[in-house]
Amino acid sequence: MKRVTLNSKIKILIGILAGICGIIILCLIFSSCSSYSCCYCFNLICVDTGFREVAKDSQKIAEIHRIQVALEMYYEMYGHYPGIGGKDSWKETKEILIKEKLLTLKQIFYEPEYWVSENKKEYVLKALLNTHLEELNRDVDGYPLGPNKVWCGENGEKEREYCIYNTKIKELRLSDFTEAFKDRTLIVVGDNTSDTELQAINEIADYLQKKTGNKPLIKKYSEITEKDKRNHNLIIAGTPKTNSFLEEVYALTDATKVTEEFPGEGKGVLEILPNPWDESKAMLLVEGWDEWGVKAGSERTKRESIDIKEKILIVFYTGSSEQITHSILSKVFAGVIFYKAITKPTAPPGFSIIAVYKGREYHMPDDFNYLMFDYGVNLTDSNAIDLAKAFIIVSRPWDHSQVNFTTESLINDTVIINTYSRINGITDKWRFDIKNGQFENVKREITGFKQGNYVYVEDAPGPWLPGSTTEYYLKLRR
Repeated sequence: MKRVTLNSKIKILIGILAGICGIIILCLIFSSCSSYSCCYCFNLICVDTGFREVAKDSQKIAEIHRIQVALEMYYEMYGHYPGIGGKDSWKETKEILIKEKLLTLKQIFYEPEYWVSENKKEYVLKALLNTHLEELNRDVDGYPLGPNKVWCGENGEKEREYCIYNTKIKELRLSDFTEAFKDRTLIVVGDNTSDTELQAINEIADYLQKKTGNKPLIKKYSEITEKDKRNHNLIIAGTPKTNSFLEEVYALTDATKVTEEFPGEGKGVLEILPNPWDESKAMLLVEGWDEWGVKAGSERTKRESIDIKEKILIVFYTGSSEQITHSILSKVFAGVIFYKAITKPTAPPGFSIIAVYKGREYHMPDDFNYLMFDYGVNLTDSNAIDLAKAFIIVSRPWDHSQVNFTTESLINDTVIINTYSRINGITDKWRFDIKNGQFENVKREITGFKQGNYVYVEDAPGPWLPGSTTEYYLKLRR
């Protein structure tokens, strides 16, 4: 029998150890989760490596938070963050923080990335981790400082980029309108601005002067300079056809783009966002596809109902608007403001009633179900008749205050109401079909008018003949 010498045993042992080391190396190289996957291969050998990687990552995160405290202290001292805008400037920033005695070398074991915006009002601290810690599910992702700046990864098991983002730029709302544009404001109009748009723009300027004491400058797009863009709070008014500055804004921001399909004829868009040339300043877009959309936006800036916590608002043209009140509307929609307004700038003009609730506008009567839903009204047997009466009022801008309710009934999810108009003597029968907690169909039938009492009302729709009907197909909440 062949004897195994001591020399052979040593060679065998060395071979086994070499094999184990080779497998460990391969495991570390090809593992998608370096230390953890390796631990599945060799619990006894690799478990220490996994814990060590987790400990290192936890230390990196703790260090970033220490640096964050130092950065905030620096901001309190100087009103801006340190560093060079637009690139990783950790080396320069570290020297500044140490010089200011806000940080010491002993507190820095790992070198993070540090990016600060051009205006030094926002920054990102980034550390590359070796493992996927729970903190990665709560950090900021994507491009916090904008495209082609620092990348902070995508949330998921493979993410290793841990980022902290902080900003001193206030998130703007339309309720900030007068405060944000109280000084150093420039209104930019298009070179092909119509008379209607120009009137709307002058109304905004006059309103701001009345509210703030400072009247904004007004310039054509062809007259503004890069310095103008950087040094002012900007109000950009017009349509894509009349003001080419809008296309420049669309290219630099995520502003809502106005098209022929959106928001539609006679409707405008009000949107507030940071000025992309200096994000410490504000920018307001007053735009529409046509001049009446711009007029609608201008009109809304002057209303107290702009005091809302939204960044963007779609508005109807409501020229010559007047607030209306009615005891039924106050009963079922307390806190909602109703306006009678020109919504079709035709000759003669078309009138409608607009409801405003929490900054949103509802075009009556089409949006009646939406108003009920957003207001929190549940249509039940106990309030169905009152809500039907409210519908009748808001669908009649020509005689809303002169309507008498003569008879009413609720049978099998159908409301029947008869009305009489004191202004022209017309009697109507209204039928409301209720389904899924909303008015699905509404039908109005003219049943007659008192002989000799008929009075023509200019903005009332016709024809005024007994037996003629009008059907309302309301927008439904699904």
